[in-house]
Amino acid sequence: MRFIFCFLCLSFLLVSSCQAETNWFSPYYKCPQKPDFINLNQTEWCKIHASAHEAIIKQGLAQTLGYKKALSTTLGLIQKESSFKADAIGKAGEIGLAQIKPATARFICKIDDKQLLEVDDNLNCSAKYLNLLLSPEYFNLDLQMALVAYNQGWGNVKKGLFAEKDLRYAKLIVEEYSQNFEN
Repeated sequence: MRFIFCFLCLSFLLVSSCQAETNWFSPYYKCPQKPDFINLNQTEWCKIHASAHEAIIKQGLAQTLGYKKALSTTLGLIQKESSFKADAIGKAGEIGLAQIKPATARFICKIDDKQLLEVDDNLNCSAKYLNLLLSPEYFNLDLQMALVAYNQGWGNVKKGLFAEKDLRYAKLIVEEYSQNFEN
């Protein structure tokens, strides 16, 4: 019996370590093929995809929206915000893949500007912030308004300080960009 158990354990370790593009945190995670429109190599794509996968689970976004919707929304947000460029710097000082303002990162995520350039830190902060915006205290699962607040700041949205272009921004992420990642 002990021999069978050891054989099964060894078999599992060999199989999981031989799977292409698995990640350290989950032997069951397998990176999907990179979409053609993304200007990254497969390894870079898998790093971002795996980090997004981990972030939405760790920060509760997968539980809030459901795994597939959380992942496709996160990837759609990254596509819209930075075109998958980890070192992107926005016009208003936003940093990284998910284009987070340093003040938001310090307040919500307790991380500094340099950490926002790290893929894992940036995506964890983004997932944490978006999950907070979806909470009952803020926009109560209204994904479109949560995305408007993500873009304009929740205080501005609460005060009604946003425009039609901000609603189009959110609609674009929900209805178009996230659709690219729903497989």
